[in-house]
Amino acid sequence: MSTRIDKEDKILGFIIFGFWGLLICFGIISLINPRWLSKISEPGRISESNDYKNMGDIAMRGKKYSEAIPNYLMALKVNPESYSALGNLGIAYSKMGKEDKAIATFEYLIKKIPEQKNVAYINLAMLFEKKNNFEKALYYYKLASEIDPFPIFAFNRLGVLYLKTQNWEKAAEAFQNSIKDETNMEYIYKGMLKKELQNTKDSDKIKLLSSYLEKENIKKDLKKYDKSVFTEYTQHNKNLAKSYRNLAYAYKQLGNYEEAAKNLKKALRIWPSFSKARKELKALETTDIFD
Repeated sequence: MSTRIDKEDKILGFIIFGFWGLLICFGIISLINPRWLSKISEPGRISESNDYKNMGDIAMRGKKYSEAIPNYLMALKVNPESYSALGNLGIAYSKMGKEDKAIATFEYLIKKIPEQKNVAYINLAMLFEKKNNFEKALYYYKLASEIDPFPIFAFNRLGVLYLKTQNWEKAAEAFQNSIKDETNMEYIYKGMLKKELQNTKDSDKIKLLSSYLEKENIKKDLKKYDKSVFTEYTQHNKNLAKSYRNLAYAYKQLGNYEEAAKNLKKALRIWPSFSKARKELKALETTDIFD
């Protein structure tokens, strides 16, 4: 019994460690050394493939994308099942401005490893957004928002694109979803559970994670953790402030000035020197029009 409990504590402790780590690096989308593929024990060709993949990662971190690409290609030549090399190859192509090759790579990744397609969806959406193909960008951001354990980034980009296409109601909805998720500790915790469930093949871990996700109320589980870190994060999160400002802009365009002002004030409480939000609040209070 104690062994099982120790194992559960170890698994959940790891998730909580990742939970707090997420607050530090939240919003960064990368496939470099992903935990879901970083530990491969098979010797020989897989070890050799990992060596090439690691050299590619080093080059990527140094923004030497032209050096990273041949290393990822060699990793895939040695081991065609190196999905992390495949994903990072797509990112390298994107950074090099080779959008068509990047798109083809991520589309192939979706077919090869569907359990990680949310990552591919996000990267595809970003590529199409860069090409000003808003229709396809919206399509992939929507797909990502439906399955990603942490769809906050996807919701934010949906909101921005809806603002650009003047779809004010959908923009407001997207930013509302983003803010709701980013300010809810229970949601973040569940997201970590879902992410671990998505990435593991260990049957005991799958059973444990599934049991926690099936709980209707996980507030008791969160009581033993210090919430001050999360509170501090939300109170100083400039990205959250930007979401409130963007939501305010959507409300302004819809003619809901009261909600617009309310959300601008929330943005300024988080980021008092947010000049755009302060300017827009002043304009709103003097019945001027936003820029």
